[in-house]
Amino acid sequence: MKNIKFVFILFLTVSLRAAAEQADTLRILAIGNSFSEDAVENNLYDLARADGRCAIIGNMYIGGCSLERHYNNLVTDVKAYSYRKINADGLFTKTSGYCLSSAFADEKWDVISLQQASPLSGLPESYEPFLGDLISYIRSELPQAKIVFHQTWAYAKDSKHSRFINYDCSQEKMFEAIVNATKQACEKYGIQVIPSGTAIQNVRNTVMGNSTDLVTRDGHHLNYTVGRYTAACTWYSALYDRKATGNVKRIPHMTDEMTILAQSAADAAVISPWEVSEFGFKKAAQNRIEARVREYVLPDNLLCFDGTKVRCVRQWEKKRVPELLDAFAREEYGRSPSTVKYFDVQVIEIKPDALDGLATRKRVLIWLDEGHKVRIDLLLYTPNEVKKAPVFLGMNFMGNASCTDEEDIYIPTQEEQSKLFGCAALGKRGERAFRWPLKMIVSRGYGVATFYRGDVYPDFWNTGARGVQMIYPEAGNGPEGWGAISVWAWSLSRVMDYLQTDAAVDSKRVAVIGHSRLGKAALWAGAQDKRFAMVVSNDTGRGGAALSRRNFGETIEEINWKFPYWFCDNFKKYMHNPDALPFDQHSLLALIAPRPLCVGSGEEDYHCDHRGEQLSFEAAKDVYSLYGATEKMQYHIRPGGHNLYAEDWIYYLDHADKWLK
Repeated sequence: MKNIKFVFILFLTVSLRAAAEQADTLRILAIGNSFSEDAVENNLYDLARADGRCAIIGNMYIGGCSLERHYNNLVTDVKAYSYRKINADGLFTKTSGYCLSSAFADEKWDVISLQQASPLSGLPESYEPFLGDLISYIRSELPQAKIVFHQTWAYAKDSKHSRFINYDCSQEKMFEAIVNATKQACEKYGIQVIPSGTAIQNVRNTVMGNSTDLVTRDGHHLNYTVGRYTAACTWYSALYDRKATGNVKRIPHMTDEMTILAQSAADAAVISPWEVSEFGFKKAAQNRIEARVREYVLPDNLLCFDGTKVRCVRQWEKKRVPELLDAFAREEYGRSPSTVKYFDVQVIEIKPDALDGLATRKRVLIWLDEGHKVRIDLLLYTPNEVKKAPVFLGMNFMGNASCTDEEDIYIPTQEEQSKLFGCAALGKRGERAFRWPLKMIVSRGYGVATFYRGDVYPDFWNTGARGVQMIYPEAGNGPEGWGAISVWAWSLSRVMDYLQTDAAVDSKRVAVIGHSRLGKAALWAGAQDKRFAMVVSNDTGRGGAALSRRNFGETIEEINWKFPYWFCDNFKKYMHNPDALPFDQHSLLALIAPRPLCVGSGEEDYHCDHRGEQLSFEAAKDVYSLYGATEKMQYHIRPGGHNLYAEDWIYYLDHADKWLK
């Protein structure tokens, strides 16, 4: 009876797949690596389906595999591949230990693509004789298959890829070299190009900021939204001879504008595969002239949404604060989970003579899931001369070891980093030590607690497979789903949970601090969590301390283009109409009252709109005045640009001396 059931289920599965196939089903086999994974495994099938077409897609995957290795694998018939396949019914399968001959025999392929490993993609001498030999074999053994060449993309301008040096670490040089090499190969063998690299460069030529890549997640692999969607659109447009523009396939967290941008970039690349195209999406020039700032009216901090005027502290705390917190969560940052599912602490290192004997250093793992897959790796310094010390808590950008020159700070291996964060993301030892003048801070009687932002949310799009969102997937759903800033803010509160248990820390005197995007998170954490005794914002710009209504420097339109995953999807409603926001960032600062607040700016940091930060600070005084606490507010602007320096720390330490000691 069991055998009959098995045969019936197998028959039903085969029948359903056969039914899903169409007479015009296109069978596509990519022989590639992680770049073909980015391009064909995610959206290409859905793009075809959305247009009423059917595809069967195979990807013979080996990470970083070159044409030379592919050819050698063919000759030896080695079972070295992961064979990823999307069947006609959309079912995705993955089979390890596969060889090329088996893949060739699995379907009667209509299209077979070849590609070079990305570090070699712009070096034509690396293609031969392997490309020619692979093409000869396919033409001989699979004559029905059309051979195409997948043109890969140049790395991000700030990519840390070790082989970027092949192109003098220049995106422009790499792109030009890739175009020349692929054009030469396609013309030599009379094969079609799939110009993903040109499509990606088309996107970069539009709304991308000078220092931010809109399409990659780690400097070379495509991110899970605009990047991968653009590449898939390119394959779709090239293989189906159909414009991607107008296809109804959509990706979560992409606005309609982003979708049209990706589709248009792909279509333009298919038309002109060897050069960057202009197709209607221009780079938005930032306004950096104060006289061009448009007029605006700020919402009244002391006027409730129902028109009630706030006249006392009790009204503010009981009525206005809850509705503002709800509005910020609903319309900008997204809602955090209401409960903590799991929390466990493991102190794995104590060094009592750190920083030349000035401090005790601890390494503490704060586990956030029962399976111990997601953790905050906390680095904590407390001054040896203080029994219970006040502490500055803040996240860092490049890993704990980047914050100090100490040689014994743990750095995960590249393999560990890829597993934890999705890429080798951490900086070099001491690379950002200037932002954390530890000896100065400890000598002033304060502790320092810091952890890497990527522990809880790797800083790229759609990271649901990693970090805290893996534990709380429901919190990321819908237009109010939390973004990265809300996740980071939530994680600061989890560290606060631990600090309340550490005997060396005075948890009543913990200041939360952050620079740039991590300062946005510090502000949001401080607004929500009253346990933070002081809040410090350093160069936090739009979405932080700066007013959203000002069209100066980076606007909320630009920040949503570049970093849509920082905020909830509702925030995108205001990209072209910030006046419709029911609040502005001065209300965020006001939510910290009456606790001490520091806002710091750089006078050359026009991108973050230092004037907008100062105006926001001034506009929050109405609430601090309600408490009679305006003296607890401090604003400073120093020479220089977007950074966190010892000079800034002196301002913050001086303010802490007044209120935390």
